[in-house]
This record gives sequence, C-alpha cells and structure tokens, in this order.
Amino acid sequence: MKLDLKIFLIILPFLVGCQPMHLSSTAPSTEKGQVNLYLSTTDFPPSDITFTLTKIEVAREDKEWITLFEGKREINSINLAGRQIFLSENHLPTGRFEMMKTTFTEASLFLGGKKFTLAVPPPGEDLILPVEFQIFRKESVSLFLNWDVKNSIKAKYLFQPIFLLKPQKMEIRRLLLYVTNTGSNNITVINRQNDQVVASIGVDNGPMGIVTSPSGDRIYVANSDSNTISIIDTSHNRVIDTISLNFGISPRELAISPDGRRLYVSNFHSNNVSIIDTVGKNMLGSLDVGNNPMGIGTNARGDKVYVVNSASNNLSVIDPFLEKVIYTVGVGSNPTDLIVARDKIYVVNAGAGTIYQINPRSFMVKKEITAGFEPHKLVGGLMDWIYVANRNSNDISFIPPSMNMATQRIAVKNLPQEMVVDRERRKLYVANGGSDTISIIDLVREKLIGSIPVGKNPYGLALIE
Repeated sequence: MKLDLKIFLIILPFLVGCQPMHLSSTAPSTEKGQVNLYLSTTDFPPSDITFTLTKIEVAREDKEWITLFEGKREINSINLAGRQIFLSENHLPTGRFEMMKTTFTEASLFLGGKKFTLAVPPPGEDLILPVEFQIFRKESVSLFLNWDVKNSIKAKYLFQPIFLLKPQKMEIRRLLLYVTNTGSNNITVINRQNDQVVASIGVDNGPMGIVTSPSGDRIYVANSDSNTISIIDTSHNRVIDTISLNFGISPRELAISPDGRRLYVSNFHSNNVSIIDTVGKNMLGSLDVGNNPMGIGTNARGDKVYVVNSASNNLSVIDPFLEKVIYTVGVGSNPTDLIVARDKIYVVNAGAGTIYQINPRSFMVKKEITAGFEPHKLVGGLMDWIYVANRNSNDISFIPPSMNMATQRIAVKNLPQEMVVDRERRKLYVANGGSDTISIIDLVREKLIGSIPVGKNPYGLALIE
C-alpha cells in the first residue's frame, strides 16, 4: 500500500555559511553529532485525534536506517495544542540525511461525544518522508516535527499524518532563555515569548553554572566534568571559544563583574575561585577559599566578590583587585547559594533550612529567615522579594522583604535547581534537575502556568534582558 502524501520536509543546516557549533559528545565515537527531537502541532487543531507513535528512523545517503525514537508514545492533538513534547536525544554519525520513517498504530477520532477507530497503514508500510539535513562532527542541533492535524485524515477514515520538520533557526536575542543540561552536555535555548524550545548548543561535559555578559552578547558556561568554560556568541548561538581552568577542578558556579571584563568561577573540588579576563580570554589566577565552594556573586560596584563554602559553613569575601580573601564570615549549615540585593547579602543554608541576611559593611548576620525543606538556590525577584528553591519538598518559597518566613509555596517538579526572573513578563523559570523540565511561574498570580521539556538534568538558567 503506497501512501500518496503531499509532505514537504526540509531541514536546513543551522546558520548556513557559518562554522558548525562545537560539542563534546558523550557518544562512544567522536565522529557523531547530537540531535534533539521535538513534536508540536498547531495552536488550535480542528479535530480530536489520538494515535500511538512507536518509532522514528532516519537514513543517510547509504540508506542505512538509524533509530531516533523507539517506544510507545500516545499523542493527542488537543493535549499537544500550543506546546511541545520532547521525543528523544540521540547521537547520529556525521553526514547528510535524506529520509525519515515514522511508525504509528491505533489511531482514533473523538467526534460528537463518540470515539471512532481510524484505519492505519498495515505493518511494514511505514510512512517514509523525504528530508534533508546535515550532521557535523560534535554539533548539537534541535529538530522540530510539526503535526498538521487538519489534513491528516483521508476519505473520512484513513489516518495519514502530515508532518513538517522545521529547522533550528536564529531568534530575537532579547527573548531568549538559556538552560544548562548537565546530563546532555548541551544548552537548551528557549523563546520566552511563547515558552518553546528553539535551539540547542553543544558544550563540554557536565555544564552547570551559566551567566550572561552585561551587554548580552556572550554567555559563559562552567563545564564541571571537563574543567573548562565555554563562551557562546549569542548573535549566532554557537560556541566561539573554550577556556581551560588549569588550576580549577569541577567548576560549579559563575559570576561576572559589572563591566563584563572579569569572570569569577567557584571550583567545587579544588576549593578555590578562578579569575578570568574575558577580553583576553585567559586565566588571571586563582584564590584559595573554603571547602567545596558553590554559589558566587559580586556587588553592584564590582569591588567585592562573595562565595559560599558548603563544607566549611562560611562565606569568603574577596577583593578582586587585590586578588585576596579579605574576610571570612561564619554562616549556617551547608551554605549552597547567595545573592546580593541592594545593600544586603543573602545566604541560603541548605542544612539548616534558613537564609541569613548579612550586612555587606560589617559582615554581621542581621536576620535569620525560615526558608523551606532543604533550600538549595535563591534568586532576587520583583519588589525585593526572594524566591527559594527547596529540593526536599520540590517547591518554591516566596519571601517578602519585610517578613522572616515564606508567605507562599508553589509546587514544581523534582529537584528544583537554579531560577531566573523575567521581569518584563513577570515570570519565574525553575530548572527541575530530576524531571528534565523547566517550570514557569506567574509571579503576579503566584501560580504555576506551564512546563518546558529540555535536556537531561537541567541545572543553570540565564536570560538576556
């Protein structure tokens, strides 16, 4: 049985004329590139159709079929409307791919309160689609399969799905959110206007901390398992340079000076902070701090750098111009993160379930705030509010500036990590390391409004304002 389908599928190489993006792949062969496959549909599908997707394969010029997705995924047009689902993450050999084969079963239509079974192609007669895309060595690319629901039923009963495979492309820079995926060795790029994935960028192994330059033209990523810093050009969303941390092991978090000329890196397993010249792209030196440093930040003037040492239960205060630790402040049990907000330093103590408010002049603890169950990360929000990610209870605490405790807690997915605030749209994004998603919270209504599928073990978030 031959399916007569009018299907147009074209995948253009990302950024034609530019060099391919760089990726340190976890695939056994270094001659492979990474592919992330997403499925979506039109915002308002006219029909309520359900089918079971079982396999997606692609073939190169030599006609060797390679599996991109295999399983049993039930797809419903109404549930899919206006959103994306993540189908697979794979590594493909380099080369040009020309065909895609889709296998599906058990299609049905819900109409007028009744369910009607649709005919599907018999076994062995899978849907074969012409495609065209190129995989480069160590490249990471996202492919977006869009289902045309309206034209997927022929002769009233035959299910013949039509798909359009869209290319990864450039987006307006000021709308983008960047997510480090520690288990996928890549960065997911999200458009904050519609909260959908638009691209992926390959980096080195174990990306964690991420920070944006003040101008928004660069993104810096700490690759914890490679002891490197990836530099991403946000005009093209590709890695343009990599800095090796000669004396830093397991870089965890990043902070950047207000003028963007210096990058500070907390190195978890070498108990020090690296200082990087972002103009010359070279190491200026490293400073010993406490044990297992994690969260790091600077003040507004850029003349102080703060880092919490989780195994030493203290805060190191660094003068970046003298390149020395000038104060050490005792805090609570297992401090994991900090923020500098106006004239205050806030340190989250994961082991004690508290937040310390510290005076940046006297370095005295002014206030102790009850946070949540194993608070791990915090971020400054609207009107001086503080939002805290609680890993043990999988929720976010809302703490107003005049209170010593949370007034609201909103449940998210498993193991919430870093957060970032989109002030213009009044939204809070939360990286859920245990569920491979980003939660979206409306800060005005104080309500969870959505979830975005990303790579494995998302950790860090950065946006361009």
